[in-house]
Amino acid sequence: MDTSFFSGIKPEYRQLSTGSQFAVPWCVYECTAMMASFPASTVKVKELLPSKRLEPVQLVPGRAIIAVAAIEYRQHSDEKPFNEVSIMIPVIYQPRVNVPGIPLVFPEWFKRFGLYVYQIPVTTREAQVPGLEIWGVPKSIADITFRDSDEARSCTLSADGRDVLTLSVKKLLTRRKRSNYWLYGVKDGRLLRFLNETQGYYGKARFARGASLELGSHPTAERLKALNIGTAAAEYLYVTGMQSVLHLADAVFDL
Repeated sequence: MDTSFFSGIKPEYRQLSTGSQFAVPWCVYECTAMMASFPASTVKVKELLPSKRLEPVQLVPGRAIIAVAAIEYRQHSDEKPFNEVSIMIPVIYQPRVNVPGIPLVFPEWFKRFGLYVYQIPVTTREAQVPGLEIWGVPKSIADITFRDSDEARSCTLSADGRDVLTLSVKKLLTRRKRSNYWLYGVKDGRLLRFLNETQGYYGKARFARGASLELGSHPTAERLKALNIGTAAAEYLYVTGMQSVLHLADAVFDL
């Protein structure tokens, strides 16, 4: 474990409705991750956003992005391992300029760029409550399983006895790097923005075969099908040996 990544962090504690104390920032010491971004109807994606002030980033005119990430948390500051699937939309809050494609390639150029967390199923109650009460992300309980082959990794999300989705990505050559992600959640009628700092061994492919998203029969899957999601990923990631620090919200915006 690279403990230097967590140097200087001074945890604070938040009281949860369960009666337990939760340390923030939340530190992840070991996890694996994969994520794929698929083009989808801009008009339909807008209907999933909580505010008209959030504009979906477009790949090309008329086509926004749905990003699906699957993470296996093996060791973290709250102790109990769990799995997670995050369905997200790249957005900009009140953009002055929203040129298709550019924010996806150069997100650092846009101060209010981030990923709006539309849904984020997890496998434990202990993982669900802090997400809801601290970061305002819609965590729910579901079944999430991972499978590995020599060439690929896949994750299946199911709930209420029905499959929601299966995400599969090709295993890529990786290199060590740091990568930061700004995320958006909604709490108490306000939009929260918070930072997730990560480091790990990243493999990335753009506009290449190797990622697929299969949708099941669950109501969430039906809502995703209505977005007219493309079959070819605009980008996908395969990440091993990842560590991360999820910070408290640094900004609050009106909806």
